[in-house]
Amino acid sequence: MRRKVLFAALLCVACLCCLTFKFRITRASQEPNAPDPPTLAISSPIGGFTSPVGFANAADGSGRLFVVEQGGRVRVVKNGVLQPSPFLDISGRISAGGERGLLGLAFPPGYAQKGYFYVNYTNAAGNTVIARYRRSASNADAADAASEQIIITIAQPFANHNGGQLAFGLRDGFLYVGMGDGGDAGDPGNRAQNPAELLGKILRLDVESGRPYTYTIPASNPFVNRSGSRPEIWALGMRNPWRFSFDRATTDLYIADVGQNSFEEVDFQSAADAGGENYGWRIMEGLHCFNPNPCDQTGLTLPVIEYDHSGGNCSITGGYVYRGQTFPRMQGLYFYGDFCSGRIWGLSRVNNAWQSTLLVDTPISISAFGEDEAGNLYAASYNTGQIFSVVDNGPAVTPSPTPTPATVHFASASFNAPEQSGVATITVARAGDTAPELFVDYSTSDGTANARDDYTPARGTLHLAPGDTTATFNVLISNDDTHEGGETVNLSLGNLSGRGTLDSPSSAVLTIADDDAATSMTNPLDRSDFYVRQHYLDFLNRAPDSSGLQFWTNNIEVCGEDAACRDVKRVDTSAAFFLSIEFQETGFLVYRMHKAAFGNLSGTPVPVRLSEF
Repeated sequence: MRRKVLFAALLCVACLCCLTFKFRITRASQEPNAPDPPTLAISSPIGGFTSPVGFANAADGSGRLFVVEQGGRVRVVKNGVLQPSPFLDISGRISAGGERGLLGLAFPPGYAQKGYFYVNYTNAAGNTVIARYRRSASNADAADAASEQIIITIAQPFANHNGGQLAFGLRDGFLYVGMGDGGDAGDPGNRAQNPAELLGKILRLDVESGRPYTYTIPASNPFVNRSGSRPEIWALGMRNPWRFSFDRATTDLYIADVGQNSFEEVDFQSAADAGGENYGWRIMEGLHCFNPNPCDQTGLTLPVIEYDHSGGNCSITGGYVYRGQTFPRMQGLYFYGDFCSGRIWGLSRVNNAWQSTLLVDTPISISAFGEDEAGNLYAASYNTGQIFSVVDNGPAVTPSPTPTPATVHFASASFNAPEQSGVATITVARAGDTAPELFVDYSTSDGTANARDDYTPARGTLHLAPGDTTATFNVLISNDDTHEGGETVNLSLGNLSGRGTLDSPSSAVLTIADDDAATSMTNPLDRSDFYVRQHYLDFLNRAPDSSGLQFWTNNIEVCGEDAACRDVKRVDTSAAFFLSIEFQETGFLVYRMHKAAFGNLSGTPVPVRLSEF
C-alpha cells in the first residue's frame, strides 16, 4: 500500500490532526439511588472546652483531633481524651467575643514532615490575620506560640462577618480562606460584589510552593491579570461563609453561607469547576432577591439548597460529606446544622436533584462540625463546651455484596477489516463493576503495515461513563491499488484512570485484508475518489461521509480528460479542506498552538500571532 505524497507541505500540517488533547473531567458527586436515611444522633460527649468553634485533624497518622476555642486556644483530643495542656495558646494576641476570636485551623499536606500549620484569627484591632505557626521541636502535642509568621492581614470595617474557615484543597494543595463581607447589616459597602475587595469572598492562596514567607497567587486563579480584581479571589458573592469543606472522595466543595434575616444556604462547586463563581450576595439571599429587589440574576450561581428561619433556625453551620466506614447509611451525605435550633440535615444529590432531609433535632448550639482522619464526624456545642460524635443509631445494615472489580480490555485479541472498508472499528470492553467512571488510553503502532502508507495512526482516550460496558475507536485504512497480502497493525491500551484495572488482552492485532489481485501501474492518488478520501484522512482524521466524498469527487471529475482543469480542481480541493472550519478548529489549531509555544520551524519563518486565536 504505497502512495506518493502530493502537496507535501499541506499534508505535513494535516498530520498534526492526529495529536490529541485529553481533558479528564471529574463530575460532581452523585449518589445513584436514595438510600434509607440514617437514624442520626449525637453521642459520646467530651467536655472541658470553652466556646469551641472549629475542628481539624493533622492527617499525620496520630488519630488526634484538634479543637479550636474562640478565646485563642487549640486543644488536643487523643484516644477520646482531652489533653490538659493546649496545643497552641495565642489568647494574648487576639480580640475575642461576638464573631471575633480564633476562628480557623488548617494543617497542610505533609504536616508530619513539615511541622507547621495555619490559623485564622482577628487581631487586637479586629482585623483578620492568617498566620503560620510551628510545632514544638520537643513535643508533638505542643506548638511554639512565638513562631508566628503572618501570611496576610485583611482590614475589617465592622466587628461581625469575619468568616474564619481555612482548608487546603484536596486536588491542588492551595489554602482556601473564607472571608465574610465585613459586617453590619445588608453589606452596606456592597463588598461581596466588589472584585477589588477581599471581603465577601473565598480566597485561594499558595502558601506552600517554595515556602514563601507570605503567599503567592496560583496562576490558575480565575481573576489573575483581570483589571480591577484582586487575584487572590477564587469565588465572590459570599455573606459569611463560616464553614466550608471538600468532599474527600470527590474533592467537590460545599460552602455554608450564613444568611441575613430570612434564609440560610448551601452552595456547591464541582471539583471540575475553574473558580470565579458569584454566589449572589447581596443581590440574593438564598434563592430570593435581596438588594435590589427585583434583581437581575444573570451570571449568578444560586445555592443548591436553602432553609428559612422558622422554628428557631437562625444561622447555618456547614459540615462535611461523610466518608467514614462505620455508618453505611451516612455514606455520601453532606451534613449541616443550625446554630440556634440545633437541627442537623443530610444533603444528597439523587438523579440530578438535590434533596435535603432533617435527620435530628439536638439541644446543642452547633458551632462547628469536624472529621477525624478516619472520616468520623463530630459536632461542637458552643454553649456547653462539649464535642459530640455524630452517629447512626439505626439497625445494622446488611452488607451489600462487593461488586467484582472493574477490568478493561480489548473485546478480542484480534480484529479484521477488509481494505476496501476504509475503516476498522475497535471495541474495548469493561467487565465487573460498571459503577466507576473510567478513562483508558489507546494507540496503534506498525506491525507489517506502515503508518501513513497503509493506515492512519490512532491515539486518544476512551471514556467509559458509569454503566458503560463498551467503547470504540476507529483505525482509518488506506484503500490503495497495491497487491501485497494481509498486513497487521498493533493495538495497545494503557494508562487506565479510575477505580479499575487493565486486564488481558490489553494488546491486540488488527489484520487488514488486501483486496487487490494485482498491483496497479498508476498512482492511486490519480484516482479522484482516492485523492478526496485521503484528504478526509489527513486533514480531518476521519472517514468521509458519502455525500461529501461524492461532492468533492464530482468536483474534479467534471473536468473529464482536461488535465489542466483537473489540476486546478485538485488544488482547489486541497485548499478547501485546509480552510474548512473543521480543520481550522482541530488539526490546524494544534499546529498554531505548537508553533506559538515553540517558535518557527527552521526555514519556514511564518509567524503565529496571538490574534489568530
